[in-house]
Amino acid sequence: MSWFIKRAAPQEAGEALAILREVAQWLVDSGRPLWPVESFHLDAVRRAALAGELILGFADAQPVASMLLQTRDDVYWPNDPPGEALYLHKIAVRRCAAGQQWSTRLIAWARERAHDAGAQFLRLDTADRVELLALYRRHGFDVVDDAPRRVGDLLVYRLEHPIGRRA
Repeated sequence: MSWFIKRAAPQEAGEALAILREVAQWLVDSGRPLWPVESFHLDAVRRAALAGELILGFADAQPVASMLLQTRDDVYWPNDPPGEALYLHKIAVRRCAAGQQWSTRLIAWARERAHDAGAQFLRLDTADRVELLALYRRHGFDVVDDAPRRVGDLLVYRLEHPIGRRA
């Protein structure tokens, strides 16, 4: 299998939307809802692509994974100085590519971009779920909150990975 990761073009937004909706529905079907399926809209995904924030992972030239990599996060990290960090959101992998290290590849790709941008940290937020916290800890992220924060209807932890430190 050949694979690569790249910033998505606006015309690829539909592929990313399909990945996000597939994963959201799979989580609902497996009794672990995380993102409402109807919360993903083509216009928003296209805007992310236009901003250079939408990332796609390809296996044998087929899109199988996506994430957002942003320079600001005013919802979960509103007080961060500009340029201090890059922010990961919505890592999603098609079920046909599950178990093929896509989360590892996407996170490593994001770490490289953070390093290239001169950021001190790669940051993310995640739901208060043991398996998600364990996943990100395995990739070198540290929890920065003493307890989960309530943001809207969600309880989330914020995590960061210092750039320059290996996972």
